[in-house]
Amino acid sequence: MVKVDPNYVGAAIRGVTSFEEAQHVFQATGEYDIISVIHVRDMKALNGFKQRVKMLEGVKDVAVWVITELIKIDPALPIY
Repeated sequence: MVKVDPNYVGAAIRGVTSFEEAQHVFQATGEYDIISVIHVRDMKALNGFKQRVKMLEGVKDVAVWVITELIKIDPALPIY
């Protein structure tokens, strides 16, 4: 999750989406402006990704949540 200066949200989104590890990138409301689902091989790669995101212009903070178990993924996006 990435917190960005409002003047740089578009640039930060383009930066995050340019990283090959970023599988899904979402613009969000609330405390964080960007949420990205990434796939990395280990903690070293995760830390490297986090550092590259921190270097993007306008980025104020990067928070990382690590998924420890996959319960369910449904690729369908039904609208109810």
